[in-house]
Amino acid sequence: MKTKIFAFFFLLFLHSFSAQELNYNVLKTLTNISFVSVDEYMINANGFRKIKEENNGKTISYGRSDKDIGNLVFLKIISSPKFPYNGLEILTGRNTNISAIKREILSDGFVYNGNKMGFLIYNKDNTSYLIKENYNEVGANQIMFIFGE
Repeated sequence: MKTKIFAFFFLLFLHSFSAQELNYNVLKTLTNISFVSVDEYMINANGFRKIKEENNGKTISYGRSDKDIGNLVFLKIISSPKFPYNGLEILTGRNTNISAIKREILSDGFVYNGNKMGFLIYNKDNTSYLIKENYNEVGANQIMFIFGE
């Protein structure tokens, strides 16, 4: 009986993690987290599945989806040997609240710097968020976090 109760609460616990939305707090954490902690954060705390590693483990891809393509989230996290940040490339479905992410980026001190090649650009210091202005034909959007000198 105790095993069944434990299993029930464990499944409930896992579901609560997998139900979390992609939001600015997740993005901000991913840009600043130690690269060795990314797996634990993505899999255990956010319910993502590791898809692949590339570039000798310096690029890791994670995904989360269900039957609705609108819930798709695919993240590629890139470690930088020169900068204290991780780069991000994100593909997300229509159910991700892009407007809320843009508002939170602005409230964190980023400045909107116009539209270039279909991307809205937000800059702060030597970092930038690029957010695709419109969803593509299959209902996906793209977010990137880049940095440089």
